[in-house]
Amino acid sequence: MQTYFKENGINHRLICPYTHEQNGAIERKHRHITEMGLTILAAVSLPIKFWEESFVTAIHVINTLPTPFLQNKSPHEILFKEKPDYTRFKIFGCACYPLLRPYNKHKLEFRSACCLFLGCSLNSRGYICLSPEGKTYVSRHIVFNENVFPYSTPNNVFKTYNNQSENPPHNTTQLTILKSTFNPTITMSNSDTDYVTDTAPLTSIVNDDNYSETLDDISQNNDNNHLENSNSHPMVTRAKAGIFKPKLYNSLTSTFSSEPSTIKEALASSSWFQAMQQEYHALLQNQTWTLTSLPPSATIVGCKWIFKNKFNGDGTFQRHKARLIAKGFNQTEGIDYTDTFSPVVKPTTIRVVLSHAVSSQWQIRQIDVNNVFLNGDFEENVYMQQPPGFETNNPHLVCKLNKAIYGLKQAPRAWFQKLSNTLHNLGFNSTKSDISLFVKFSKNSSLFVLVYVDDIIITGSSSQHIDSLITMLSKDFSLKDLRSLHYFLGIEASTTSEGNLHLSQTRYIKEILHRTNMLESRAQPTLMISSLRLTKNASTAVQDPTLYRSVVGAL
Repeated sequence: MQTYFKENGINHRLICPYTHEQNGAIERKHRHITEMGLTILAAVSLPIKFWEESFVTAIHVINTLPTPFLQNKSPHEILFKEKPDYTRFKIFGCACYPLLRPYNKHKLEFRSACCLFLGCSLNSRGYICLSPEGKTYVSRHIVFNENVFPYSTPNNVFKTYNNQSENPPHNTTQLTILKSTFNPTITMSNSDTDYVTDTAPLTSIVNDDNYSETLDDISQNNDNNHLENSNSHPMVTRAKAGIFKPKLYNSLTSTFSSEPSTIKEALASSSWFQAMQQEYHALLQNQTWTLTSLPPSATIVGCKWIFKNKFNGDGTFQRHKARLIAKGFNQTEGIDYTDTFSPVVKPTTIRVVLSHAVSSQWQIRQIDVNNVFLNGDFEENVYMQQPPGFETNNPHLVCKLNKAIYGLKQAPRAWFQKLSNTLHNLGFNSTKSDISLFVKFSKNSSLFVLVYVDDIIITGSSSQHIDSLITMLSKDFSLKDLRSLHYFLGIEASTTSEGNLHLSQTRYIKEILHRTNMLESRAQPTLMISSLRLTKNASTAVQDPTLYRSVVGAL
């Protein structure tokens, strides 16, 4: 090659060793093709041995689809000056029935058989079909059934043949996927021009409820027939008797009232008003503020009530929670606050400490500090308006805050400083790798304290020292001993019979689905099209930008 380059005046330039970012465009396109090819395999339950055909199909789709980088034209159109023929697009991996009469050795053999569609031929205007016996046919006389996928059916003749074959072409690792739904169309191609259908190039999601129910019935009947044929045990089960009950999901709205959005709605509900009274009395008991007149040069900070339903670790309703927060966005830097940064424990630190605790069979305890920000002290003079719904007879008085309150910019820092000083007085030290991890080592025990605002995890080699630490902290702060770790930062924790710690985010995911009204949505094998390119004006704006940002941030 070098001789050829020199003879033709070609300067062969190479990237620097181990500097793949210089070849960024090629690397990104390679990833694009790989992700799209694997997505096609997963969508139709094909094993990884068909990666070559899937990747060729992915490249064909990429080259024929419009792209905004080419003024909404496809690479095929730019190269050949004509629009591609989208009528030849069929769903990869669907069932197809090619005309086999020219290949038959006997005139009484069937003229067609169910084959597996593996894309379009690159050398001729035909389709590639794979028979259960492993023979490959290239034909243009084919009937497609894009609602049937041979590798997804229980009685898969292709799997049976591949298991009996002595020399399989590739690795037969099966991809594990979720349930998917495809648009059912049967199209026939018996000439150079195919009939135009409304089927999308690869797959399309069906929104019709009646059709969705029909698919569920068919899937359930197939599962029942497969169970009856494969299970020969004499025990009579509910499945054998034809008894099927739908799954009942925990509804987050059936056992409690919705969260009020205004103070007027909360005051009209006795349960929510009781929650507000509990919060208000706790603030007074803690001497959070002192009623006084507003100085002439001072600014006032507003406040509001927020309402939240609290749940147990299993998702059941626990209680109503009302919280008074200050409108910290009204504060002025240098007057109402100075420093605001407050560290929290890193996710990596949590995983390392929990892993070490489980492997050492240490006890893991969890405590929650009540009204955590009310424990913080600060030196600035902050004046807040009286809580809505609990104003005194003199509306001109304001609350001069003696302690931090939720919503103030310096409240998290004040609380962490107070807790940090308390732990230091008890002999704990902050680690250099994570300032929110406090450790204490002695000859008899080792203690670890993880702090994430008001959620605190305590673990160590001595259960007695853990109990002693919780008792000493309860003297300085009002806290709840939640005993063993069960729910922390949206993660459910449970101990298995073998002593391992099982972590799950089922409840957290259900809360997000409930917030977006997607609890009844169907599962899909992929979250979105891997090759999708988002543009600024490709779709309409969302109706609730705040909810959209909140959900994206929760993910």
